[in-house]
Amino acid sequence: MSNWYYAQNGQQKGPISGDELRTLATQGQLRPDDLVWCEGMPQWQPARELANIAWPTQQPPPISAMRQVPSTCPLCGGAKHMDDARLLYNHFVCRKCYYAFTNRRQFAYVIDAVVINLLCLVPMVNLAVLLLCAGKDCFAGQSLGKALCGVRVIDRATGKAGGFGMSFKRNLPLYIPFMPLVIGFGLSKGFRLGDGWAHSKVIWNKYKDHPVFAADKVVA
Repeated sequence: MSNWYYAQNGQQKGPISGDELRTLATQGQLRPDDLVWCEGMPQWQPARELANIAWPTQQPPPISAMRQVPSTCPLCGGAKHMDDARLLYNHFVCRKCYYAFTNRRQFAYVIDAVVINLLCLVPMVNLAVLLLCAGKDCFAGQSLGKALCGVRVIDRATGKAGGFGMSFKRNLPLYIPFMPLVIGFGLSKGFRLGDGWAHSKVIWNKYKDHPVFAADKVVA
């Protein structure tokens, strides 16, 4: 087995095996213009002239195509917390606004859960409570918890407040065992289970006219 040497930035490296040389080329650590040599070769030659090396053909996208994080938060306008910006509905927002919105949703979720469970203690109203659980967001896109916490559900395509049909669709997963806990812990992701089927999203009333919470142009 031949020992290979290669040169990068004026420094000789090696010896390595032929398999290791091919691995370096495949991983992009060995460039086509880097010089290589092994026993039996009269002189150093560019690595691209070696017939048994497969060079990667896919190139990384240009830096200009990368998503740029703004210097200030598009919601509050502050720059202090943008060093740890978070993605919310495909927009970068500061850490403070991200968690403020998430906390509002979580508090609303807990308030609704407490109210529904208390109503379940009232005799002869269980069926009504089940309907209330599914349709709780039908009051102009708000439940009691959402109204108190300043958030609401809208149609992703039109931006209009959700009605009973939308509320029923997005809350139907709550009837699945343990799913309320899963949904509760996943509210920080923006869209939660049920939003896809209902074509809905939760917005912050304070910033209801902001592009972060605007209706989507296309609904998948």
